Amino acid sequence: MSMSNAFQLAVISALQANPELNALTGGEISQNALLDYAYPYISLGPSSFIPDNSDYIIGREETIQVDCWDEDGGSLARAKQMVDLAYATLHEADLTLADPYAASDVNVVLTRCFLGPDNTTARGILQVTAALEVHRS
Repeated sequence: MSMSNAFQLAVISALQANPELNALTGGEISQNALLDYAYPYISLGPSSFIPDNSDYIIGREETIQVDCWDEDGGSLARAKQMVDLAYATLHEADLTLADPYAASDVNVVLTRCFLGPDNTTARGILQVTAALEVHRS
């Protein structure tokens, strides 16, 4: 498993563990939206990283986008509610990554809500950054 995949899985696990968010989305929270997902749901968007290696540490600062989707007649209310719940879950979270990886300094650095071109589909976006590294035994 790559460091990026370990981070993505930890983000999804944290979101799925939030009972309010899980109830609101009907449990439809995953890395990729499945074809049978109904609104509202959460999926992951683009990610990027900046290498941050040293003589002793293989690391990076990684950013991942969390997308909150809804279709509620042109209202942003539920998308904003999902963003608020996801923010509370992820900002300064203590994420556990699969071995041999570790995360620290997890922060939501940007949120945004807007309507799509159809003026019906609402989208909330969170950008989550973390310092990731390989743990050496």
